[in-house]
Amino acid sequence: MLLYLYKSDYPDDVGLYEPLILNASMYALADRYDIEHLKTLAKEKFLDLVNRHAIDDTFTGAVYVVYNSTLPSDRGLRDCIAPKMRKNWVALRKNDTFMDVVKSNGDIAIDMVDTWAASNDTYVSNRASMPGMVKQGMFCPVCNDLRMTEPWFRGIRCSVCHTSRSRARKWFNFRR
Repeated sequence: MLLYLYKSDYPDDVGLYEPLILNASMYALADRYDIEHLKTLAKEKFLDLVNRHAIDDTFTGAVYVVYNSTLPSDRGLRDCIAPKMRKNWVALRKNDTFMDVVKSNGDIAIDMVDTWAASNDTYVSNRASMPGMVKQGMFCPVCNDLRMTEPWFRGIRCSVCHTSRSRARKWFNFRR
């Protein structure tokens, strides 16, 4: 941080820390000492690294630093890391270290659920994505929202506008 104060930049390949963890730590320090330009710079460097970084223990360490060194109301790095966690959930779920971090901080799980809910992708359970299963769903006639349903599930209600199938009969089926 001292180097930043003199040069308005800092190297993230110092060697003591992984660059991803270093940038997350610099963001937290900038937030603590209210240095907005450093906070913006650390966020830019972090976003660049997180988009091309592999899912490994360094990524897990960065998640730990982000969620344990920033306030829940500070969405800067959390909004950068949540989509990556969602995209790579299958690999992260198998990582015991990552699961320990999630168990230690519930905000991570909340952000992942919020990211899934906010995405335009439809939720397909493991059972519906099994080979040989037909993916099917319906479009809500009121809000045109697409909902995936299981073939054995008969009760259909739009999770956006809460219209049930019995009140609006013109639900449009689709199959993939």
